[in-house]
Amino acid sequence: MKPRILIIDRSIEVQKRIAHTLDSAFTVDLTSSGSLAILLMKDYRYACIVASYELPNRHAGCGILQDLRRQPGGRYVPIIATASKTHPQPEAVTAEGFAALLRLPEDIGRLEHTISEMIESWD
Repeated sequence: MKPRILIIDRSIEVQKRIAHTLDSAFTVDLTSSGSLAILLMKDYRYACIVASYELPNRHAGCGILQDLRRQPGGRYVPIIATASKTHPQPEAVTAEGFAALLRLPEDIGRLEHTISEMIESWD
């Protein structure tokens, strides 16, 4: 059985590219909002979560991290942040509690390897 991962990104185009890149290695759930992600966490246990650092409102920045950590199964799951080219810095993101930071769409090719490493090291 493939590990189940959750992708949270507002861009449908980015979601599609990620799903296409990862669907052979993982069962991929996609959502465009933090609120929907929290609902999905009530139904599924994820091996890894990839969350945009640039979500709106209360889920912006580490807001999504804090809300995901409060959900069933969310306390110990690795959460990888994604962001645009300019901000934030990787050190700042990992200091907040994210497992890593990837720049999308540039780092999309590194996503599968990064997720696999996170699942292996956090297991």
